[in-house]
Amino acid sequence: MKIQPPLGYEQITPLRKNHKVVLPRTGEETPAVFHRLHAMPISLAEFGPASRDYPIVFVSADEGKTFNSVAVLGLQSMQNLFILTDGTWDRRVYLPAYVRRYPFCMAKVTLEAKRRRNASCAWKRAPSRTAASRCTTSPATRCRSGVRWKN
Repeated sequence: MKIQPPLGYEQITPLRKNHKVVLPRTGEETPAVFHRLHAMPISLAEFGPASRDYPIVFVSADEGKTFNSVAVLGLQSMQNLFILTDGTWDRRVYLPAYVRRYPFCMAKVTLEAKRRRNASCAWKRAPSRTAASRCTTSPATRCRSGVRWKN
């Protein structure tokens, strides 16, 4: 099984009914994965609220065959102008669903050589504020966010 993680996500795993997911606390620092994104995917339903705070552009990764909408967060690579000095997202602007749904995501999963489908996934190891989280596959281990395995 090959999993193609979405923009910014690294180690993800498909969700199963026996997984326990530890959610981040609200009001805490924005997860580090979003600190280095200068563009973020947005859905059609977000165009109205997002357009008040972010420029919306359409990008293509396949030479113009398909396009995806993204909100521009910074003008330089790995620059997010909406992360404040304390590490939180600026509360005066719209918070995209891409950030709100963390640690969950949708990913392309390839089973066998040709079968592709979308699957709900979560971070297997989520980064902490200062360094990589110590979240492992041990059921006794707790982490800020990500998947905790139930054996």
